[in-house]
Parts: sequence; structure tokens; C-alpha cells
Amino acid sequence: MGRRPARCYRYQKNKAYPKSRFCRGVPGSATGTLQFTTTTLRKHPSFVTKPCSEGLDVDNNSASARCSGGYTATVGTRNNMKRNDSRTVLCAETMAHPKIRIYDLGRKKAGVDEFPLCVHLLCDEKQQISSEALEAGRICANKYISKTSGKDSFHMRVRLHPFHVLRINKMLSCAGADRLQTGMRGAYGKPNGTAARVDIGQVIFSIRTKDSNKAVVIESLRRAKFKFAGRQKIIVSKKWGFTKLSREDYVTERAAGRLQPDGCYVKYLNEKGPLANYFQKTLRAL
Repeated sequence: MGRRPARCYRYQKNKAYPKSRFCRGVPGSATGTLQFTTTTLRKHPSFVTKPCSEGLDVDNNSASARCSGGYTATVGTRNNMKRNDSRTVLCAETMAHPKIRIYDLGRKKAGVDEFPLCVHLLCDEKQQISSEALEAGRICANKYISKTSGKDSFHMRVRLHPFHVLRINKMLSCAGADRLQTGMRGAYGKPNGTAARVDIGQVIFSIRTKDSNKAVVIESLRRAKFKFAGRQKIIVSKKWGFTKLSREDYVTERAAGRLQPDGCYVKYLNEKGPLANYFQKTLRAL
């Protein structure tokens, strides 16, 4: 394994690594955080709500920002603001939208009984996976399965969400650039992208399908592995689909009428409570 950049976006800050003079590709710290700013909210006729994508524009004295709950914070002109009559909230400035937008694909509405087999793609490193890499892996796996066994023969889920914001300190590379910029002074970068922080053994992709498509699903995940840095493993789950029950327990409990299908999952029928409710649940499970 060759040397990587000193500040590669793959690595997490404070990650443990073996210190050795033979290991020269030492990871650096490249963590990105949200930039927070204080926004004043008003209830006034002159305040107009703007889309969240416009971000915070302090220079123009009016803006809107997306809060942590997904709401739009509206700010009016500076002349209309009163210093004492205000509410202050903490809002996040504009950030780059993640490349991946689809997390469920294939036959999403298939019943729990139709797809008993489940295969996972596990990450074997503590690293950061960018949203671009997740989108590339999703497209690769989806294209191969759809072309080989059909688009309705599986249900795939992306188990990672790129919530971590990456920063970049843009530098000029032209002649005389040292006259136009200050180097590493004020080097806190601007949002450049998003990434998902992954631990060892964390699931990246999960695919449920029929037993006859086992080889196709494993091959699709093998191709998707090449879109990610580091090391990944393909694991065939012992569970029934996306449920938490093993395949033997699922067959036994389902035959006994103690499980009720609930989309991709099942509900366990509790035997406690009124008899009328228990009989109704049992009839639904049949």
C-alpha cells in the first residue's frame, strides 16, 4: 500500500494507527464540521420567507437559513430589527448537498415472505466514505442486478447517510499567487462535500432477494466494492430478509401464527392483554 496524502478526506481525526518507521502513510486529520451562526427571528409583515437553498446572506441584511430541525429561519432588514425584542436561534449555514439522494431502490413494497435471503456489504476500516462514492456504489450494484435478474427481483437499502461535512481551503496555483492570498492564515475552509463516518463492521449496503439470486447479489456487491477505498467484506446474513429473526425461527413462528407481516418487517403478536384483541391480531396474521 503506497503513501496517501497527509490530509486525506478518508481518515477520521484521532484514529488509532500503528506508529512505525516502516509505515510512512500516516493518516492526518481531515474532519469537517458545520459552521454555525446566530440568526435573529422576527414576526413582522416586512419579513419574507426565502428558500433554504439560498443560505445565509449577512451582507445583504436579509436572508434565510435552514435550522437543525429542517425549518426555514427568516431574517428581515436590519432597519426593522429591535435590539431588545428578538429571539436568537442557532442555525447552520449553507452546505453542499450530498450526491446520493436515493436510499431505497428495487422492489421496495415486496412482502416480507417474498425475499428471504439477505446479503450485506460490511466496511472493515474506520474511515469516511464520501457521498459521491456511495452514489457510485449504489448505481453499480443496481445496474448489475437489474440487468441480470430484473429490477423487481430485489430490494436494496443504503445503510449509510453522509451527515459529516467536509471543508476545503481553496488555494491559488497561478503565478504570483502569494501576492493575492495569505497562505495558511485563516485557513478554516468552506463546505466542500459530505461524507459518512463508518466504523469497523458497519453495514454499507443491504440487499434482500430470493435464494435463486444469491450469486447475482454477491457479484453486484463485489463490483460495488471497487467504488470504495479501504477494505470491505460481503456477508450472507442468517436472518430472514431485513428482520431480526433467524430463518429457522421465522419459519417456526410464522407457522404458529405469532408473527404479523408489516412491510419489510414483522410484528410479534403479544399474548398478553384482552382476548378480543389477541384473536383479532391472530386472524390478521393468518
